[in-house]
Amino acid sequence: KCMIYRGAACGYTHLVTDRKGEYTKLADAIPGSKVLRFGEGSKVFINPLDKSMDLNTQRDLVASMTITAMGSARATLNIKESSLLMEAIIDAHRGFAGKNTSDVATLPVVVEKLLNPSAEMADAMQRTVEYLKEEGYEMALALRRLTDTDLKGMFHQPTTAGLFDEDTPLLVMNCEGV
Repeated sequence: KCMIYRGAACGYTHLVTDRKGEYTKLADAIPGSKVLRFGEGSKVFINPLDKSMDLNTQRDLVASMTITAMGSARATLNIKESSLLMEAIIDAHRGFAGKNTSDVATLPVVVEKLLNPSAEMADAMQRTVEYLKEEGYEMALALRRLTDTDLKGMFHQPTTAGLFDEDTPLLVMNCEGV
């Protein structure tokens, strides 16, 4: 917390996921900071497939979410899972290419791509669709927890407009209600 406080004073920006609500006081102490509260009934959403992030960042973010939602002691996805996740993200974006700019790929679309991989995904991975279905099933179930079931509440819709501002020194994502 001390490093965040000092970093903000030096012009650095910070994003904190706060499961216990312990960073709210710090945000109050740093002018211009924001606290976003997620959970049941919240109208604040963050899309991990937001167009402001490159594909590798999106994959890394969704991979960490997947590992967390799996609830296991795993530290990473294996190379097949990571590659399949990247193809699902690419295919999710492909479905929105050339459409209305307000239409964006979201996490539920990635879940659908993992449950029902496309021929393009199979070609890119040089495997069959059936193989990809089997490989992606556990990841899809884990991510579905974040979009449709017990952990739903912050990642299943497009990013709420105005959340991210380059001048915000500290953005706290308070997840106590999730």
